[in-house]
Amino acid sequence: MKRQQVILALATVITGATILILAFYVFPEYRNQNLLIDSGDLIIDIKYPLTGQTAIDNDIKAFINENVRKVKQLPPSPANDPRNWKNELYITYDKPYINPKYVSLVFYVMVYSGGAHPNTIVVTKNYDKRTGRQLRLSDIISTGKEQLRAMIKSKLYQSLDQPNVKWVRQGVDASDLETFSFNLFSITFYFSQYEVAPYANGIQKVNFSLKALQPD
Repeated sequence: MKRQQVILALATVITGATILILAFYVFPEYRNQNLLIDSGDLIIDIKYPLTGQTAIDNDIKAFINENVRKVKQLPPSPANDPRNWKNELYITYDKPYINPKYVSLVFYVMVYSGGAHPNTIVVTKNYDKRTGRQLRLSDIISTGKEQLRAMIKSKLYQSLDQPNVKWVRQGVDASDLETFSFNLFSITFYFSQYEVAPYANGIQKVNFSLKALQPD
């Protein structure tokens, strides 16, 4: 009798795990969307996720549409410019963090409009999944921003190769620290090109465990 109970319990666990795996593949947490335009003077290549939550998806679509509107308003390459460049917009994203309560998204928006190089900025969007409300840093952690700024500067001084102390200090002090993503265990702050270091250093990310910021 006991052996039959054990076998039944194992079967129940295996069946439950199988259902979860099937649910993951049959009902994914998000759907990737693509927008591609290649015209005479404009290239747009955008990838973005939709979550199935109407308020969140509407906000994501509005964000995408606004970036498309802006790049379409950029002046084209002058006829006498031998480079004959095209305005370009590329948007990609990291794999979203989605759980029953929250959605955390990181977008990379790269624009080229004839300069020496394209510029990329990081845009993050964090939501309450149930209501679609956008979350602020204070919704996630209670650590004060001045304390956070000091902690972020310390990490950047260590991670950057020959950091410009003044550049880091001014960039972090000017930031509202609302460009962040999070998951169950950690939070990451993002600084776009030029914010805390030269263009060549790229985008800077500073990660903390949530436990370290909220030890109790």
